[in-house]
Amino acid sequence: MLYDIEPKIVLFGLLLGCSLPTERECPLKKYRLLPIEERLEWARSLADDEVKKILEYHTKCYNTL
Repeated sequence: MLYDIEPKIVLFGLLLGCSLPTERECPLKKYRLLPIEERLEWARSLADDEVKKILEYHTKCYNTL
């Protein structure tokens, strides 16, 4: 696991905003435009492997700075 806390909790935080100075080609960019309820509903619907892919992308993006 990439994080010591529940992966979907990390995903919920990333859906609120990016912690990086650039968003590049973030897979979450279009979802951040949705109302918060829809963002959380979408995140809850994801399978664990989909969440893992998103968090891996975020980690790689973060490590390129």
